[in-house]
Amino acid sequence: YVARLAGLPRPVVQRAEELLAALENGDGRREAAQPGAPQLALFAGADAGLREELAALEPDEMTPLEALRKLYDLAKRARR
Repeated sequence: YVARLAGLPRPVVQRAEELLAALENGDGRREAAQPGAPQLALFAGADAGLREELAALEPDEMTPLEALRKLYDLAKRARR
């Protein structure tokens, strides 16, 4: 339930539910990942623009104040 509220991708929530059901049914053995199950990136939904902007930064050429302002700007945009 919390995973859905947090906005995790549906396949991640489904797999977690499968694993939980197996544990609750007493099937305590560990399973390998399902064949062909894709590895989901944690930040797959992250804004590509933020990533590009971050990659283009030249921290060595910024003053501490410029860097701090940029960090606050990026953090604010990432929270949206």
